[in-house]
Amino acid sequence: MRRTGNERYLARQVKPRPVALAYLAVACASYVWLVVPRSGPLAEALAQFAVMMAMYRLQRIIIADCGGDDELVNRAAKGRLETRLPPCCCLPCCVVPRPEINKRILNRLRLMVLQMPIVQALIYIALLVLWAEDQNLYYDNYNYFVPVVIASILSGIWGMTMSVRAAETVGVKSKAKFLTIQLTLIVVKLQGGIFRAVPKMLHLPCNPPLTPPVYMNRK
Repeated sequence: MRRTGNERYLARQVKPRPVALAYLAVACASYVWLVVPRSGPLAEALAQFAVMMAMYRLQRIIIADCGGDDELVNRAAKGRLETRLPPCCCLPCCVVPRPEINKRILNRLRLMVLQMPIVQALIYIALLVLWAEDQNLYYDNYNYFVPVVIASILSGIWGMTMSVRAAETVGVKSKAKFLTIQLTLIVVKLQGGIFRAVPKMLHLPCNPPLTPPVYMNRK
């Protein structure tokens, strides 16, 4: 029996295992980070990339649950996309219009989420190069990358939130899955922030080349 276009789309898109594997990847990276503190930058990069890829896969699964882009547009019946959502809900309403749900808008949402793994991978590759050259370069330049990381994550989460809300207009509920991914991302960023803040909070000695992070790793 010949399958329809939507059935072929669902067979190609619905693969939830890569999303579930992200939790295992984050757990393993966090464990290695605790056991071998010097592997922190590499472990953080792997965990971050796993979460970003899981976020994108979840967005595609949500659209697939709606029957694909075309089916979602048809079922939405020219409904409006809710754009006044966190984390960008603080913007004036006149700046954030509510466009009609169509295929072009769905493609934009996909690109907003897709840019996260791409941008995060490029940033962490640059940071790992600095770390491989000299750990001081990594810690001294990390803060310069933070604004780009935050902008990429916030725009991607906004795209995910709008995708979840668009799916809800046709009866597909996926807030719990999205919340789980968000909590995983928070754990990854919180762990990295704690490990970078501890040397400053404990006022460890700085006797180059023995920097505070080196003293912390020796404890």
